[in-house]
Amino acid sequence: MNSLYTVEGKIGAVGGAIFIKTKYYLNSGMDSEDFYGWGLEDGERYYRWIELGYRIYRNKDCIFHLSHPRDSNGTFRSEYHQQKAIHDFNEIVNYGKKELERKFIK
Repeated sequence: MNSLYTVEGKIGAVGGAIFIKTKYYLNSGMDSEDFYGWGLEDGERYYRWIELGYRIYRNKDCIFHLSHPRDSNGTFRSEYHQQKAIHDFNEIVNYGKKELERKFIK
């Protein structure tokens, strides 16, 4: 699978599966519920974790993804939701560690 999100030459999210210790997941702000429809949440999480100093390891082996058609839940609801998702993604990518901690860590 090709890299989905590359920012400033850094290879970003590539899809698949994630494994993380519960305490780190909770401390990172978990997953953003601001995204509607398909896309961008994996990349947002990836860059947030990088900025928070999390070590990310990509396994060299493969995983298998069951093929399925993209239905109405596999697209953005509207142009507005697509633009909002892009805005939210870019906002997180441009935050520094202290801004992320203020926003996500309670």
